[in-house]
Amino acid sequence: MRPLDTIPIIAALILGACVSVSETEPSADAVMRPGMYIHAETRFGILQVDYVDVKERRYRWRGNDKSFKLRSTGGVLMGNKGDKTMNVFLREGRRDFADKEALLSWLESREQNMDFSWNASGLAVGWKTDANPESELITLVAEVWQLTVQGASPEELE
Repeated sequence: MRPLDTIPIIAALILGACVSVSETEPSADAVMRPGMYIHAETRFGILQVDYVDVKERRYRWRGNDKSFKLRSTGGVLMGNKGDKTMNVFLREGRRDFADKEALLSWLESREQNMDFSWNASGLAVGWKTDANPESELITLVAEVWQLTVQGASPEELE
């Protein structure tokens, strides 16, 4: 685990409650807001996620530049795509924890599958990518989370 102090956030996170998912209002599940982008560095390289609209995000990594539609399912925005060239599994959501130790334990468990970066306010990004040299198939797994402790931004994450 390694904190990332350089996740620039170009829009303030406004935590407004949305009753329904519409074409113009962000879902309550959404972390990203209009005008926002996230730039995260992990051992896999740099991933940039841009807010395109309420249900769409643009992902840029290792020379790839793709936009994907997300859907709200069970409190998390999710997206997936599979074809002959790319498999994509995306998640964006909010997680609340009873205490900072539980939050850090959750991050540690998630890092068993992918590399995460986060900032002091609890914005966390995890991702990994694999390429199959035999088929040129690319797999991208990416997650964006706003982590809170008892509904508030956590104290400085280490």
